[in-house]
Amino acid sequence: MHESLNSLAGLFALQSMNTPLEDIRCGHCGRKLAEGRYTELSIKCPRCRALNHFRATSHDPSTGSANKKDIPDA
Repeated sequence: MHESLNSLAGLFALQSMNTPLEDIRCGHCGRKLAEGRYTELSIKCPRCRALNHFRATSHDPSTGSANKKDIPDA
């Protein structure tokens, strides 16, 4: 059982590595703030000072990525 969990975790890690990183942009001015994957993230834009909240609405284990919901506070 323990070995099957390790192989499943390894498979998930490989799938995540093959998935390209997503651009994370300000919802107010569109400036690129970061690149990566997230489940929940709050980040302030240095250009327009808007506070951006990003939250994954669901997770797709077959691709290793999350469906996103962008909620800018500006």
